[in-house]
Amino acid sequence: MSNRLRAFAPCPRGLESCLGDELTAAGAAEIRVRPGGVAFTGDWPVLMRVHLTSRIATRVLVAVGGGALPHGKRRGEEGAALYRLARTVAWPKWVSPDARLRVDLTVTRAACTDAIPFLTLRVKDAICDALRAQCGRRPSVDKHDPTFRVVVFLDERGRPSIGIRAGRRLCSAGSSQQRRWRRSKRTWLLGFCR
Repeated sequence: MSNRLRAFAPCPRGLESCLGDELTAAGAAEIRVRPGGVAFTGDWPVLMRVHLTSRIATRVLVAVGGGALPHGKRRGEEGAALYRLARTVAWPKWVSPDARLRVDLTVTRAACTDAIPFLTLRVKDAICDALRAQCGRRPSVDKHDPTFRVVVFLDERGRPSIGIRAGRRLCSAGSSQQRRWRRSKRTWLLGFCR
């Protein structure tokens, strides 16, 4: 496979093995069933096939970064570490400064659930600062109608995956699968062009 991407397809709990079968049929490789979804690798044609044929995946997130965060004793340490980690991603490769940005953060460990808004803001700051440093300007933020979505997932051990939907995972087609068909053709097609 050329230009192989790491991706994650979330799904309703209990349907992970069925989703794994769908991904195999779509040509995905290195399939790993996880609670709440399936991790896999594939090139862009495989991701498009998954979007078009999967009836179980709620979306497909392309991993653009990840790592480990230290468990800080002071409140700001996790935010600073997440900021540094988000700054390591080559954001101009994925997003234009003309985009309308939204960052979503999911945390599975109870220790930092009260800090979700703060951590989300730190990721947004890192993306905007990186684009300003490399492109001379930054994207605007739009929570209701974004053109580029970043999804950050912090697992129970504090390991973030960052993806693009446009933790650190990129959603390769915009909104979730069940909503996609209700939107205009223009929005749907733009999701594949990002």
